[in-house]
Amino acid sequence: MTASTSTPDPAGARFAPSPDHARARVADGVVIALGALALYLLLGQETLYKTDGHYLMWRCLGDDIRHKWHFAYLPLLWLCKTAMLPLGFSIHQAGLALSALGMALGVLGVHGAGCVLRLERGPARWVSALVATTPAVVFFGSVVEVHGPFFAMFGLASLVAAWLAVRPSLGRGALLGFATGLAYAGHASGILLPLVLLPVAAALALERGGADRRLWAALIAAAVAHVGLVQLIPPVLRGLGFSVSSGEAFTHFTHYLWDYGARPWLLLGTLWSDWLRPFALLSAVLLAGPFARTTRWLAWAALPGLAALLSVTLILMGTESERGAYLLPVAWPAALITARLVTGPWRWGLLVVSCAITVGEVVAHNAAKPGLPFAQGVREVIGDRPAYLLLGNSLDEAEGALVYLPELEWGVPADQASLEPDVLREWLPVYDQHFLAPHLAAGKELWITQGGREFLLDPLWVPGATAGPVILEHLQQSYHWQEASAAGFHGWRLTPKP
Repeated sequence: MTASTSTPDPAGARFAPSPDHARARVADGVVIALGALALYLLLGQETLYKTDGHYLMWRCLGDDIRHKWHFAYLPLLWLCKTAMLPLGFSIHQAGLALSALGMALGVLGVHGAGCVLRLERGPARWVSALVATTPAVVFFGSVVEVHGPFFAMFGLASLVAAWLAVRPSLGRGALLGFATGLAYAGHASGILLPLVLLPVAAALALERGGADRRLWAALIAAAVAHVGLVQLIPPVLRGLGFSVSSGEAFTHFTHYLWDYGARPWLLLGTLWSDWLRPFALLSAVLLAGPFARTTRWLAWAALPGLAALLSVTLILMGTESERGAYLLPVAWPAALITARLVTGPWRWGLLVVSCAITVGEVVAHNAAKPGLPFAQGVREVIGDRPAYLLLGNSLDEAEGALVYLPELEWGVPADQASLEPDVLREWLPVYDQHFLAPHLAAGKELWITQGGREFLLDPLWVPGATAGPVILEHLQQSYHWQEASAAGFHGWRLTPKP
């Protein structure tokens, strides 16, 4: 390998790599990203996280790719579904693949940022490995959620931020603003991404002696481009038929702003549940960074983004932990700081502890498997016979169907709650003919689960609606109900009355 030429670099880059060395750095990033991808897929969780995964996969199965706030996720999931379902994979496996791939691409982007900053090969690999094995990164890389693709977009933005720090210019600033705006399309929290990347880029540039008018002009260009793209995306998507409601997200945010803003001590709980624990041990090192000479400016630059995202997490989630989902972008500056402060064998100790926390978090969450008893009961009662299930809004039933029963067809009892009862009764024969009869004609058994029946009786299905009881009454009058139970399944087989 060709020897490299030493050049002074106050930011920690000790040499400018030769072309051969540059190729080796690219290979390092690819290997780390592939290793991260394998890790996330290996840890792929059967337990879904909260309620988002159920909703996203159900929408995607119906080819509905519109989301009010996280605009890019469902189109990307639809592409994965379209590519993977014909190969025998399930919608759940497609969602896991999208999360794992997104996180791995984010790790690759972070490694590319280290190369642009001219970190030596060892520190560059170390930063990428720290990000890849951070508990929050691994968790959201191994579960169906929006944050995987978002992290890929963040990785691209971090690469551009490093490029700007090395040589500031108006063009690079505008490109950084477009990259952060693109991340906003991936997840609504991307609207705050400049609070993370602009101060970090500025600190890295200042460390390299780049404190001139070009830097400040580049940062202003980045902010303007970001705001412009964020303002442009919603109306463009509305023009394409998407039901975009960024205003609704803002209203939800401001609704809780005063409530939690009046109780600032709650931020301490969020600091633990969404930063110190999900990002251990990077989180603790970053908080120590302002007191070390080699990391002082970079650590202070990372704190505004950390504080903003912590506050948003508290305001939106209250005392409920989001496992660091909104703070994922801060993993990169935290890893840069850690690579400077932790050296020698301590690095390996830190990595081992981080991996142990990571695996423990994933295994503990995945142990629940609330949908498994339902799926076991369905297989015991129905076996391999073709069937169509009417499910309700029970998360256990939805999780069992999405994760464990991809071969089974299912749906909700009906979506006509807006109809008046008299109009609905006239529509019910059409409901039978077009919604239920085709499944019976195809030789499938028709079942309604306990959750499906409760769904029809639930007055909160649609506030003030009376559609559910009318549909249930129709099903009871038009079909024989044969009850069956096993494991976590309780339901009735519906056979038409003569």
